[in-house]
Amino acid sequence: MLGWQSIGLQCQAPGEGLHDKTQLLAIRQVELDAFSSWRPAGWTRDEMLFSNDPNLALTVATVRIASIDLAADIQLLEGLQRAATDSRRSRAATVPNQAKPTRPAQTPPRIRLAVELGHTCVLVADSVSDQSTAITIASDGAHFGCFSSYSDICGRRAPNAARDALREEEALQARRSSADEAVDLTLPEAMLKPQFRRSYDRPARLDDDMTTALRVDATLMVLPVSLRMTLDGPGERQQSTFDVVTVGTIFGEASGDVRGKNETDANGAEQVQLDPTSLSCNVNVGVDSGIKIRLWDKQVIAALIAMGNAHRSSPAPPPPTSSQRCVLDRLPSGVSAQLSLGQIALFIGSPDPNPHCHLRVVRGLSIRTTAALNYAFYRHTSQGLRCRHALDQPTRKKLRLTDDVTSQALAFANALDKSGGHAALLSLSAMDTVVRIVEDSTGFERAYDSAGSFVAEESRPQPAQDNDFVAWNFLRNKDAPEHGTSANNVPLLDMTTKPLVRISHVLTNFVVQKPARDAELEYMLSTRCELVSLAADEAAIWCGLLGAQAIKRICAVWKRPQPAAAPSALPRLSVNASVPTIWVNFSLPLKEQIFLSLGTIQVSQRPNETARATSEYVLLHVPSPKHVGSWEELGRIRSLEVRPSAPGERLGFDIKATSLRVRIPHAYTLSKLVLNVNMLIKTLKLLMDNLKHGEFHFFKHPVAEPPKRVPRIGIEIASLNLEAKDHPMETDMNLAWRVGLIEQETRNRLEDTFEQKLHILAGTHPDMSITDEDGPGLRGLPDLHDSPKLSDRFGVSLDEARYRLDWYMSRSWVRRIKRAKLEQRRREISALRPLQISTEIRLPIAVVPPRNSAPLFRASFRGIRMNVANPGLSRRDIIQYMSDVSAPFRNDVEFSLMVPLDFQWEMGQATVQLRDYPLPLIRIQPVGDGSQPAWSVKTLFVVAEELAGPDSSILVPCEVLPGGRGHRDAQSMVVKVAKTIMPVKTYARLAIKIASDKTTEFTWGNSYQPAIQDLMRVVESLSHPPRDPSPKIGFWDKFRLILHWRVSVDFVGPVHLHLKGSYDPYSFTGHGAGFALSWRGNTRLEIAQPNEQYETIQIKADELLIAIPDLTALKDGAAIGVDPNPAQSPATVRAEGGSEQDMIERRSTKPCARFLNGVRVGFGFKFERTCRPWSCAKCGSSENLMHRQCRLFEFKQHQDVILRSPEAIKKLEHEVGHPVDSYEGFRSDFIHFSVSCIAAPRQQQAGRDNDSTGAGLYAENHNSLHFSPKAFAHFYAWWKLFDHTMSLPIRQGKAFPESGPPSKKFGRSLGTIKYRFNLAPVYVSHFYSQVSQDLWNQGKAQYVGLKARFGHFRADAHQRAQEKVVRHEKLKRTTTVVHKPFYAADLLLDQFRVKGVAADFSETRKSLEAKAASGDDDMPQVTALAPELRQWYNFFDFIDADRKPFDRNPRVSIVDIGDCPHVFFAKRVKARQTTANDDDQASVASSAGSHIDVESSKFGHEKSHICYLNTMKGVGDMQREITEGRMRELQHLLDDMLAARTDDNDGLAQRKIIEHRLHILRRHLDYLASSERRRIDDDTFQAHDALHAAQAQNRRGETTFENTFHVHCPRIFFNNVSRNIVFKYWFSSQDRKREEYTTSHA
Repeated sequence: MLGWQSIGLQCQAPGEGLHDKTQLLAIRQVELDAFSSWRPAGWTRDEMLFSNDPNLALTVATVRIASIDLAADIQLLEGLQRAATDSRRSRAATVPNQAKPTRPAQTPPRIRLAVELGHTCVLVADSVSDQSTAITIASDGAHFGCFSSYSDICGRRAPNAARDALREEEALQARRSSADEAVDLTLPEAMLKPQFRRSYDRPARLDDDMTTALRVDATLMVLPVSLRMTLDGPGERQQSTFDVVTVGTIFGEASGDVRGKNETDANGAEQVQLDPTSLSCNVNVGVDSGIKIRLWDKQVIAALIAMGNAHRSSPAPPPPTSSQRCVLDRLPSGVSAQLSLGQIALFIGSPDPNPHCHLRVVRGLSIRTTAALNYAFYRHTSQGLRCRHALDQPTRKKLRLTDDVTSQALAFANALDKSGGHAALLSLSAMDTVVRIVEDSTGFERAYDSAGSFVAEESRPQPAQDNDFVAWNFLRNKDAPEHGTSANNVPLLDMTTKPLVRISHVLTNFVVQKPARDAELEYMLSTRCELVSLAADEAAIWCGLLGAQAIKRICAVWKRPQPAAAPSALPRLSVNASVPTIWVNFSLPLKEQIFLSLGTIQVSQRPNETARATSEYVLLHVPSPKHVGSWEELGRIRSLEVRPSAPGERLGFDIKATSLRVRIPHAYTLSKLVLNVNMLIKTLKLLMDNLKHGEFHFFKHPVAEPPKRVPRIGIEIASLNLEAKDHPMETDMNLAWRVGLIEQETRNRLEDTFEQKLHILAGTHPDMSITDEDGPGLRGLPDLHDSPKLSDRFGVSLDEARYRLDWYMSRSWVRRIKRAKLEQRRREISALRPLQISTEIRLPIAVVPPRNSAPLFRASFRGIRMNVANPGLSRRDIIQYMSDVSAPFRNDVEFSLMVPLDFQWEMGQATVQLRDYPLPLIRIQPVGDGSQPAWSVKTLFVVAEELAGPDSSILVPCEVLPGGRGHRDAQSMVVKVAKTIMPVKTYARLAIKIASDKTTEFTWGNSYQPAIQDLMRVVESLSHPPRDPSPKIGFWDKFRLILHWRVSVDFVGPVHLHLKGSYDPYSFTGHGAGFALSWRGNTRLEIAQPNEQYETIQIKADELLIAIPDLTALKDGAAIGVDPNPAQSPATVRAEGGSEQDMIERRSTKPCARFLNGVRVGFGFKFERTCRPWSCAKCGSSENLMHRQCRLFEFKQHQDVILRSPEAIKKLEHEVGHPVDSYEGFRSDFIHFSVSCIAAPRQQQAGRDNDSTGAGLYAENHNSLHFSPKAFAHFYAWWKLFDHTMSLPIRQGKAFPESGPPSKKFGRSLGTIKYRFNLAPVYVSHFYSQVSQDLWNQGKAQYVGLKARFGHFRADAHQRAQEKVVRHEKLKRTTTVVHKPFYAADLLLDQFRVKGVAADFSETRKSLEAKAASGDDDMPQVTALAPELRQWYNFFDFIDADRKPFDRNPRVSIVDIGDCPHVFFAKRVKARQTTANDDDQASVASSAGSHIDVESSKFGHEKSHICYLNTMKGVGDMQREITEGRMRELQHLLDDMLAARTDDNDGLAQRKIIEHRLHILRRHLDYLASSERRRIDDDTFQAHDALHAAQAQNRRGETTFENTFHVHCPRIFFNNVSRNIVFKYWFSSQDRKREEYTTSHA
């Protein structure tokens, strides 16, 4: 027994007195009770019995210590550390590594040890810092116990030895019992026969050579430990103490053994020699009440920072030497440790630097988790023996639990033992990790201490139970949340109860291994998080920034500078992280929310490979604008994979996805979400700048930015869908309307049949002879397969029949609409199959279920590959490129945004669809099997926003912290984010190649206009409305402002443009087919490319075909619920025959025009603006743009358009005294639209065609126009669609408050429309089909018509906007109507020849045989025609809109009708010049005679395109040219006769005739030179209204007729054949007029 009262250790520095010494250590009231039977080595033992038993030596001790106090100074500890380091370094340098003599270690005794420790205190003081600080670590006590003992190791059989022995014993007993002879089992084994002997060849063996094991068991308990920091206050005795760290009771236990051998020494005594490498132990340490860390007291943080700054100048540790041991050599081996930390709580924060709040509330984060740490490492073979470990792997497998660290470490040890490798494992498990924001540290800590934890249960929102919405926008949901508490009908996040981050379970494993003895060290890190949920708003982010700022400040001052080390190779690190589900819910600054969900996230990296991150799906939801409390899907990604670039390479990312969909919900404004995200980013940037620089600013003005350096990004998406959802009622009504039309036809037929049945029963039917034997249908009724038979018999009453009919029709309607909806749903599911996710997704939000109906808009792309990279250009080169594409920039131009991109885009196919319309807007088909891209484009793409003055930016208030958060007197924090309002512009030269050899289709039609209007609303919602209060500009001006693109598209295959007819988008037969333009051969589309014609759009190709398409293949009965009935299938109907069906089968495309040998179609847009009342005094104060006289064609450059904030506009208007328009000078008021079609060689575009016979033998080789009666009717029906019917506003007005103001209409802004055609040569035909009984009897179809050939066809027609005053006599008022009539046109026809053509086509096989047998020379077959007549035949001439002959070798009669060298037609319609006085309705009404009869306009002579008006030669000039040409011919003939010297009478007479003709022609030339002055007056305004000099120049002609025809030298050939053809043609035209008059449609 040993004891003392106290032991003290004091330190006295030089110069200090006895009373100044420092107490370092004090141990008080120590009691030691001990007993030992162990003797040191060399001592003799008296025991002779069991003297070699290692358990004989025993040491028992009990230690009791009342308290231990340890005090030290940080400077002293640092000095001791430096001294120890220097001592080790000097000793290692002076003493060489010598092999120390080994001697056998003495066997340790058995130990029984118990230590009880009272109060323990460790004090570390810092007197060097600016503020004296003392850190105290204290505990109420500890207990330690230890027990050890020796045991022998018994041999063990193999694991399967017992089972094998039992099996052999059973076999032996079976052989003995089945033996034929008796077996004496009492005999020794050696005397038995071999088959009856028992085998003893499985002895037990030791797992290794060790025979003895020393087992040690220990326990440890440490009472709660606290770390306090004491700080000196401003006074001498004022001190403050803060609890920084609190650790609960620590419990620990350890158990293990060390194996050894029994060796005999030289004296013959046995002694146990323990092998330290065989150590194997398990250590378990746990903390009962967890760990609590508080780092939000500003004095504590300031003290830690001061301590770090004071001691940062201490010497840095030396760099590691190359001879440093491997990590595995330094790790403890044979240890399996489990450290359970319990619940860990970290509170960290900083005072809120909000200048408006003087409370300095501490805000930050609270992190809570329950963590456990496991470690295992078995380096040596004996440590990894499974018999030494109690494994529970089978039990864990049954419970579907992962293997523990010990099992994994043993598996690694056994696997790597043969190769000499080994591995160490470290595992960290965290349960229920929760991160919360702390808005006030005092209140939060008080709540935490009272509850022990702070976890609020989250309630899952439930979807709304009532109906979502009715009609379009008429009814509002009464249960919608109040404004300010919701974002799109979803309540805002309440971060006071919702955690910032919640992770249910995190398991992290870290493995350090050497695969072989000489192999390189490898590191493997694997992590799995069960569920990660994040929720944040601006307040949560701000609190998180304050908490991160505190950690950053502390770490920055305590981090010592690392010495420069030699570069070394990167470690072989493998990373594998997986998260099954991640939920992210963000509340954005301007009351918007998003919910992001990711599933099956995998992040992996292998040595010498790039990292890889994958996710099975990514879902983005936004609050539904219509369904209260519900969310709708905005985006979806399936099978996402992201790969960053390898270390050392230029930064880049490779992104792959199986499918991607962006779906905009109905009535959702995407621009608000974009604005919120933009505000969030700028708010975070402002807040982080404030924390970084230590100065708080509530706003910062935008500054100029350099060009952004975008990393390389490669994107591959197998399927991309862009969708805009349609209005649900629009979808339902659309389907009901389509199905209802078909159903109503059936109902009408049944109702008519029912009425006729009633008349039959009543005896009032006009034909009473109808009976059952008269056939299935009534005379005059359609012969339907399912139509009932009518008779005068009846079996039920009238009411019963009426009821059954109503029941039948109702059931038919229900079945049809159900089939239609089912088919619609099936098609939608099929279209979205690439987007379907295999796993079931459960979200904590209420999601609106999909309707499975066609969206308003869908763009589907397949096989997309995009590459975006930094082009590597300087800022000057980028600006020069932008100047080349648009307009020159100033040298001092600055940009708030400039993003240059080297952009490349390829895709396999594309389809752009409106609703479920049969014809897509755009369709690009794949190339072959789809392995090659069908679309490819590569360009330098620049996105830039110019920086203007402070008037061009606005300050958007964003509330970061509401008032009263954390403290009732806390002030709100609102920052103002500066947002520029200048337009973001794009610059590019797009060279697009569509490599598909299949047809590329485009569709447009007036029937698509309502859907396009709805789509434009969605498009407008993508960008935020301009903050400038100036009136909106049209989309054409917006394009000029922001889209500076020069586009060229090359097509390999044909290109079709469908100009849809009819007002019904689903009608594709009859007038609904419209027209189709088909380009072939070297097709090229150019947009905004420089050209001589100054046209914005040009389409060039080798061939252009304009036709009425046959779209019957688009017939889709399943979409409208038609039941597929085999009796009515096309094959069955075709087998039944019928003339109508034969006509349908012969129906094909009707060619209307064909242009060959190169064609160019162009569209030009010339913009015009006018003055304003405040900028022009001569035009008066009229605000009607049509009445202002100034016509300006010069515009501002887009760089000069400066948008201003509403405040700046209001201030400027107050200064100038008139409205301010930021677009003034750039805004166009009128558009001059022009269309051109050029299909003539360049040498023939200016002159006439001198080839009167035509180049080539066939008309198929030249331009041709093919007219027919029904084609004309088809064209007129299509032309009538361009009225104001489809331009009426949709869902506008007070009933729809969510609809914005209507945008400026393109059609109403058109000032003029000009058409220009130049064809050389061209054939024009017009034929009528003859209808007669004789032709039907002969099986013939005859066509009669006229065909003309023009060597040069040139036309120019102009329309202009004119005002017409209409007087309403009954209303006693006048109104002004604006329309666009044709006011001027010129038509030039050179080398005009007309022939009459009659053709007989055989319609039956019999007629074909008769035609082959006959030899009619009057009408030869086409193949027998002479070459000069063969060129006049074209099979396209005889195809009509609903009929096509199948006889390709008809009999044709072609005769001359007439010719003419030159025909000219001119049309000039006079109008009155508009004036500013036209605004006065009184003056208009008073001058009824002048104003009402004559329309007024301001347009007519602007140079908006290459104009042919007034460029034709006058009468005299044309006659002179024709005369001179004839004279040259006669003179050439006369010269030939003189050269031949024909002096006979006939020759002399012929010469006299030619000379006489020449004399007459010379006299005619003299007359033309002296008298002929007639020309066309090109002015289209009345003479007394001429106001400009340009109009006076136009008025230089003399002819003032509205319609003027010039026919020069015509010839008409009239004989019996031509007379018959002309009269048949005339009579057919009269019959067609009667048919059009008496029928509803052609």
